[in-house]
Amino acid sequence: MGKPDMILFDFGGTILLDDPEPDFVNGTKKVMELADDTNGATPEEVQKFADILVDISFEDRKNRIIQVTEQSFNRFLYGYFGIKFSRMPFELERTFWDNAFHFKPAPGIDELFAFLDRLGIRKAILSNNAFEESTLRYELDKHFSDKEFEFVISTADYCFRKPSPMIFNLALKIAGLEKENVWYAGNSQTCDVAGAYNAGILPAWYNPVNEVLVDEYKHIEHLEISCWHQLIEIMEEMEAVIPKVIL
Repeated sequence: MGKPDMILFDFGGTILLDDPEPDFVNGTKKVMELADDTNGATPEEVQKFADILVDISFEDRKNRIIQVTEQSFNRFLYGYFGIKFSRMPFELERTFWDNAFHFKPAPGIDELFAFLDRLGIRKAILSNNAFEESTLRYELDKHFSDKEFEFVISTADYCFRKPSPMIFNLALKIAGLEKENVWYAGNSQTCDVAGAYNAGILPAWYNPVNEVLVDEYKHIEHLEISCWHQLIEIMEEMEAVIPKVIL
């Protein structure tokens, strides 16, 4: 196993962590403040129904490979309540994001990115996300303004979602790399470990809470790290055993 040419990273729960937990009611409240007519609905009842829709949309998450987008979700949700907007769908998406989510960088991720830059290893994002690429970039720029991700893939823009090999294969096409030259770092056993493995990509499982890998995935070759510094150590060890070329 040699060092990769690129590491693909998951977004939420991997390089960025919720801090504090999302406040979906507040996000819905701020969106509804943009409505032309709320039809007498309250943010609390709208969000309660939204939670039910999320459970329906992602029932059997393990096998769910088609991405529901935030904007199509909103069309159904607010249309169901007869709530009318003259604002553009993207404005509603961004308003919800700004008022529901608060992120902080995962501990040690800045050091890892600096290390990868020194080695010339490319970085990109592949995220299961209902929010489109521009919204993810908007958040990434708040925390990693001096870091360049070669590309950002949100599954909201590409129909397929992890663990489908289709979305991993798309990332390889965009990168112009073979699967053997790419690693995928993420925190989900199903989407990231099994998903990357089934696409022929080496998974680097970010497991800060020390989960136990379920039996059906124990055959999967992967790296497991509880903190990002461990990935630096693994790659430093790989560098140390690479033969030096004598000129």
